[in-house]
Amino acid sequence: MTQLFAYFFSYIIQKICHTIKITNLPKSFYILFFPALTTILFLIVYGNYQTLFSGNKILVIILFLLLIFNFITILFQLQIIKNETLKKSLEISELSNEMMISKFNSLNKEYESNFKFLHNLLHTCAELNQLIDQKKYDELDSLIKSLSNKTIKEFNEIYTNSPIFSTVLNHKKNQLSSLNISVTSTLYSDDLSKLDSINQMIFFTKILDLAIKYCSLSDEQRFIIIKSRKDIYSCTLQIIFNFPSTFENDINESTSNIDKEFNTQSDISFDYNLKIVDIIFLIN
Repeated sequence: MTQLFAYFFSYIIQKICHTIKITNLPKSFYILFFPALTTILFLIVYGNYQTLFSGNKILVIILFLLLIFNFITILFQLQIIKNETLKKSLEISELSNEMMISKFNSLNKEYESNFKFLHNLLHTCAELNQLIDQKKYDELDSLIKSLSNKTIKEFNEIYTNSPIFSTVLNHKKNQLSSLNISVTSTLYSDDLSKLDSINQMIFFTKILDLAIKYCSLSDEQRFIIIKSRKDIYSCTLQIIFNFPSTFENDINESTSNIDKEFNTQSDISFDYNLKIVDIIFLIN
Protein backbone atom coordinates (compact mmCIF):
# COMPACT_ATOMS: atom_id res chain seq x y z
CA MET A 1 0.00 0.00 0.00
CA THR A 2 2.85 2.34 0.84
CA GLN A 3 4.41 1.73 -2.56
CA LEU A 4 1.02 2.31 -4.20
CA PHE A 5 0.72 5.73 -2.53
CA ALA A 6 4.30 6.58 -3.53
CA TYR A 7 3.70 5.59 -7.17
CA PHE A 8 0.43 7.53 -7.23
CA PHE A 9 1.98 10.78 -6.01
CA SER A 10 4.99 10.32 -8.28
CA TYR A 11 2.64 9.96 -11.24
CA ILE A 12 0.71 13.09 -10.24
CA ILE A 13 3.95 15.08 -9.90
CA GLN A 14 5.17 13.88 -13.30
CA LYS A 15 1.90 14.91 -15.01
CA ILE A 16 1.84 18.32 -13.34
CA CYS A 17 5.51 18.94 -14.22
CA HIS A 18 4.69 18.19 -17.85
CA THR A 19 1.78 20.64 -17.72
CA ILE A 20 4.01 23.31 -16.16
CA LYS A 21 6.47 22.91 -19.01
CA ILE A 22 3.73 23.31 -21.62
CA THR A 23 1.98 26.27 -20.00
CA ASN A 24 5.18 28.07 -18.86
CA LEU A 25 4.00 28.46 -15.29
CA PRO A 26 6.26 30.41 -12.89
CA LYS A 27 8.95 28.49 -10.99
CA SER A 28 7.30 29.45 -7.69
CA PHE A 29 4.54 27.01 -8.66
CA TYR A 30 6.90 24.16 -7.66
CA ILE A 31 6.42 25.11 -3.99
CA LEU A 32 3.03 23.41 -4.17
CA PHE A 33 4.84 20.08 -4.65
CA PHE A 34 6.12 20.23 -1.08
CA PRO A 35 3.14 18.33 0.48
CA ALA A 36 3.40 15.54 -2.11
CA LEU A 37 7.17 15.20 -1.63
CA THR A 38 6.67 15.21 2.16
CA THR A 39 4.11 12.41 1.84
CA ILE A 40 6.41 10.30 -0.36
CA LEU A 41 9.29 10.80 2.07
CA PHE A 42 7.01 9.92 4.99
CA LEU A 43 5.91 6.67 3.31
CA ILE A 44 9.48 5.72 2.45
CA VAL A 45 10.77 6.37 5.98
CA TYR A 46 7.98 4.57 7.88
CA GLY A 47 7.92 1.39 5.86
CA ASN A 48 5.06 -0.73 4.59
CA TYR A 49 1.31 -0.72 5.19
CA GLN A 50 1.24 -3.22 8.11
CA THR A 51 4.05 -1.54 10.04
CA LEU A 52 2.49 1.88 9.64
CA PHE A 53 -1.07 1.04 10.67
CA SER A 54 -0.20 -1.40 13.47
CA GLY A 55 2.14 1.05 15.11
CA ASN A 56 1.78 4.58 16.43
CA LYS A 57 -1.67 6.06 15.84
CA ILE A 58 -0.12 9.52 15.56
CA LEU A 59 1.64 8.38 12.36
CA VAL A 60 -1.69 7.23 10.95
CA ILE A 61 -3.25 10.62 11.74
CA ILE A 62 -0.29 12.40 10.16
CA LEU A 63 -0.63 10.25 7.03
CA PHE A 64 -4.33 11.02 6.60
CA LEU A 65 -3.74 14.74 7.21
CA LEU A 66 -1.03 14.67 4.56
CA LEU A 67 -3.39 12.93 2.14
CA ILE A 68 -6.08 15.56 2.74
CA PHE A 69 -3.53 18.36 2.42
CA ASN A 70 -2.27 16.80 -0.83
CA PHE A 71 -5.79 16.60 -2.22
CA ILE A 72 -6.39 20.29 -1.46
CA THR A 73 -3.01 21.22 -2.96
CA ILE A 74 -3.76 19.29 -6.17
CA LEU A 75 -7.05 21.20 -6.49
CA PHE A 76 -5.13 24.46 -6.13
CA GLN A 77 -2.61 23.34 -8.75
CA LEU A 78 -5.31 22.34 -11.22
CA GLN A 79 -7.08 25.66 -10.73
CA ILE A 80 -3.85 27.62 -11.26
CA ILE A 81 -3.08 25.62 -14.42
CA LYS A 82 -6.62 26.25 -15.68
CA ASN A 83 -6.28 30.00 -15.04
CA GLU A 84 -2.91 30.16 -16.79
CA THR A 85 -4.28 28.24 -19.78
CA LEU A 86 -7.22 30.64 -20.02
CA LYS A 87 -4.82 33.57 -19.74
CA LYS A 88 -2.71 32.24 -22.62
CA SER A 89 -5.82 31.64 -24.70
CA LEU A 90 -6.94 35.20 -24.02
CA GLU A 91 -3.55 36.59 -25.07
CA ILE A 92 -3.66 34.60 -28.30
CA SER A 93 -7.22 35.79 -28.93
CA GLU A 94 -6.21 39.43 -28.37
CA LEU A 95 -3.23 39.09 -30.70
CA SER A 96 -5.44 37.47 -33.33
CA ASN A 97 -7.88 40.35 -32.97
CA GLU A 98 -5.06 42.88 -33.38
CA MET A 99 -3.91 40.98 -36.44
CA MET A 100 -7.40 41.15 -37.96
CA ILE A 101 -7.62 44.89 -37.23
CA SER A 102 -4.21 45.36 -38.82
CA LYS A 103 -5.33 43.45 -41.90
CA PHE A 104 -8.47 45.57 -42.14
CA ASN A 105 -6.45 48.79 -41.84
CA SER A 106 -4.03 47.53 -44.46
CA LEU A 107 -6.86 46.70 -46.84
CA ASN A 108 -8.37 50.12 -46.24
CA LYS A 109 -5.05 51.83 -46.95
CA GLU A 110 -4.60 49.66 -50.02
CA TYR A 111 -8.03 50.69 -51.29
CA GLU A 112 -7.24 54.39 -50.76
CA SER A 113 -3.86 53.97 -52.43
CA ASN A 114 -5.34 52.13 -55.40
CA PHE A 115 -8.08 54.75 -55.78
CA LYS A 116 -5.47 57.50 -55.80
CA PHE A 117 -3.32 55.57 -58.26
CA LEU A 118 -6.24 54.94 -60.62
CA HIS A 119 -7.27 58.59 -60.42
CA ASN A 120 -3.72 59.64 -61.37
CA LEU A 121 -3.68 56.98 -64.08
CA LEU A 122 -6.79 58.48 -65.70
CA HIS A 123 -5.08 61.87 -65.70
CA THR A 124 -1.93 60.31 -67.21
CA CYS A 125 -3.98 58.58 -69.91
CA ALA A 126 -5.46 61.94 -70.86
CA GLU A 127 -1.92 63.33 -71.12
CA LEU A 128 -0.88 60.38 -73.29
CA ASN A 129 -3.78 60.96 -75.68
CA GLN A 130 -2.93 64.63 -75.84
CA LEU A 131 0.74 63.90 -76.64
CA ILE A 132 -0.33 61.44 -79.34
CA ASP A 133 -2.61 64.04 -80.90
CA GLN A 134 0.21 66.60 -80.80
CA LYS A 135 2.72 64.00 -82.11
CA LYS A 136 5.15 64.74 -79.29
CA TYR A 137 6.66 61.25 -79.31
CA ASP A 138 9.75 61.98 -77.21
CA GLU A 139 7.60 63.31 -74.37
CA LEU A 140 5.22 60.40 -74.91
CA ASP A 141 8.05 57.89 -74.55
CA SER A 142 9.30 59.59 -71.39
CA LEU A 143 5.83 59.62 -69.83
CA ILE A 144 5.25 55.93 -70.65
CA LYS A 145 8.56 54.95 -69.01
CA SER A 146 7.70 57.03 -65.94
CA LEU A 147 4.26 55.41 -65.73
CA SER A 148 5.78 51.94 -66.10
CA ASN A 149 8.34 52.49 -63.33
CA LYS A 150 5.68 53.92 -61.01
CA THR A 151 3.36 50.98 -61.69
CA ILE A 152 6.10 48.44 -60.89
CA LYS A 153 6.97 50.29 -57.69
CA GLU A 154 3.32 50.44 -56.58
CA PHE A 155 2.89 46.73 -57.30
CA ASN A 156 5.98 45.74 -55.31
CA GLU A 157 4.81 47.86 -52.37
CA ILE A 158 1.46 46.10 -52.00
CA TYR A 159 2.16 42.52 -53.03
CA THR A 160 4.58 39.82 -51.89
CA ASN A 161 4.41 36.02 -51.91
CA SER A 162 3.90 36.09 -48.14
CA PRO A 163 0.42 37.30 -47.09
CA ILE A 164 1.68 38.12 -43.60
CA PHE A 165 4.59 40.21 -44.86
CA SER A 166 2.22 41.90 -47.33
CA THR A 167 0.05 42.92 -44.38
CA VAL A 168 3.03 44.38 -42.50
CA LEU A 169 4.33 46.07 -45.65
CA ASN A 170 0.99 47.69 -46.41
CA HIS A 171 0.82 48.91 -42.83
CA LYS A 172 4.19 50.65 -43.38
CA LYS A 173 3.39 51.86 -46.89
CA ASN A 174 2.79 55.52 -46.08
CA GLN A 175 5.92 55.67 -43.94
CA LEU A 176 8.02 54.05 -46.67
CA SER A 177 6.60 56.41 -49.27
CA SER A 178 7.23 59.53 -47.19
CA LEU A 179 10.84 58.44 -46.59
CA ASN A 180 11.29 57.50 -50.26
CA ILE A 181 12.34 53.93 -49.43
CA SER A 182 11.74 51.21 -52.01
CA VAL A 183 11.15 47.62 -50.87
CA THR A 184 11.63 44.44 -52.90
CA SER A 185 11.12 40.95 -51.56
CA THR A 186 11.36 37.28 -52.47
CA LEU A 187 9.32 35.49 -49.87
CA TYR A 188 7.13 32.39 -49.94
CA SER A 189 4.20 31.77 -47.66
CA ASP A 190 5.64 28.66 -45.97
CA ASP A 191 9.26 29.79 -45.64
CA LEU A 192 8.84 30.88 -42.03
CA SER A 193 6.42 28.15 -41.02
CA LYS A 194 8.57 27.45 -37.95
CA LEU A 195 7.00 30.63 -36.52
CA ASP A 196 3.24 30.86 -36.09
CA SER A 197 1.38 33.60 -37.95
CA ILE A 198 1.32 36.02 -35.00
CA ASN A 199 5.05 35.69 -34.33
CA GLN A 200 5.74 36.01 -38.06
CA MET A 201 3.89 39.32 -38.09
CA ILE A 202 5.81 40.58 -35.04
CA PHE A 203 9.11 39.34 -36.50
CA PHE A 204 8.51 41.03 -39.88
CA THR A 205 7.49 44.24 -38.11
CA LYS A 206 10.66 44.22 -35.99
CA ILE A 207 13.09 43.69 -38.86
CA LEU A 208 11.28 46.16 -41.12
CA ASP A 209 11.32 48.80 -38.37
CA LEU A 210 15.03 48.14 -37.93
CA ALA A 211 15.71 48.61 -41.65
CA ILE A 212 13.50 51.70 -41.95
CA LYS A 213 15.10 53.36 -38.92
CA TYR A 214 18.63 53.30 -40.31
CA CYS A 215 17.84 53.33 -44.02
CA SER A 216 15.95 56.61 -43.55
CA LEU A 217 19.17 58.23 -42.28
CA SER A 218 21.06 57.42 -45.47
CA ASP A 219 21.83 60.12 -48.05
CA GLU A 220 22.01 57.51 -50.81
CA GLN A 221 19.12 56.02 -52.75
CA ARG A 222 17.17 54.22 -50.03
CA PHE A 223 16.17 50.60 -50.47
CA ILE A 224 15.31 47.46 -48.51
CA ILE A 225 15.64 43.94 -49.93
CA ILE A 226 14.17 40.94 -48.11
CA LYS A 227 14.70 37.31 -49.14
CA SER A 228 13.98 33.96 -47.55
CA ARG A 229 15.15 30.40 -48.07
CA LYS A 230 14.07 27.14 -46.47
CA ASP A 231 15.68 23.72 -46.17
CA ILE A 232 14.79 20.56 -44.28
CA TYR A 233 16.11 21.65 -40.89
CA SER A 234 15.84 25.44 -40.82
CA CYS A 235 14.99 28.56 -42.75
CA THR A 236 16.87 31.81 -43.25
CA LEU A 237 15.69 35.34 -43.83
CA GLN A 238 18.03 37.89 -45.37
CA ILE A 239 17.50 41.64 -45.20
CA ILE A 240 19.71 44.15 -47.01
CA PHE A 241 19.50 47.93 -46.67
CA ASN A 242 21.72 50.98 -46.87
CA PHE A 243 22.80 52.80 -43.72
CA PRO A 244 25.13 55.51 -42.36
CA SER A 245 28.33 53.77 -41.26
CA THR A 246 28.33 55.48 -37.84
CA PHE A 247 25.39 53.33 -36.67
CA GLU A 248 27.10 49.94 -36.82
CA ASN A 249 26.95 49.33 -33.05
CA ASP A 250 23.28 50.32 -32.87
CA ILE A 251 22.40 47.90 -35.66
CA ASN A 252 24.32 45.10 -33.92
CA GLU A 253 22.47 45.77 -30.66
CA SER A 254 19.04 45.90 -32.33
CA THR A 255 19.74 42.66 -34.19
CA SER A 256 20.87 40.98 -30.98
CA ASN A 257 17.59 41.96 -29.29
CA ILE A 258 15.63 40.37 -32.14
CA ASP A 259 17.69 37.18 -31.75
CA LYS A 260 16.86 37.02 -28.05
CA GLU A 261 13.15 37.59 -28.61
CA PHE A 262 12.69 35.03 -31.41
CA ASN A 263 15.50 32.59 -30.60
CA THR A 264 17.17 33.26 -33.96
CA GLN A 265 20.85 33.40 -34.90
CA SER A 266 21.99 36.34 -36.99
CA ASP A 267 25.03 36.99 -39.12
CA ILE A 268 25.77 40.63 -39.99
CA SER A 269 28.14 41.97 -42.63
CA PHE A 270 28.80 45.63 -43.39
CA ASP A 271 29.99 46.99 -46.73
CA TYR A 272 31.44 50.38 -45.88
CA ASN A 273 32.17 51.26 -49.51
CA LEU A 274 28.60 50.80 -50.66
CA LYS A 275 27.20 51.67 -47.21
CA ILE A 276 25.09 48.53 -47.15
CA VAL A 277 24.34 46.14 -44.30
CA ASP A 278 23.43 42.50 -44.95
CA ILE A 279 21.74 40.61 -42.09
CA ILE A 280 20.89 36.90 -42.26
CA PHE A 281 18.59 35.45 -39.61
CA LEU A 282 18.70 31.69 -39.04
CA ILE A 283 15.36 30.43 -37.72
CA ASN A 284 15.73 27.00 -36.13
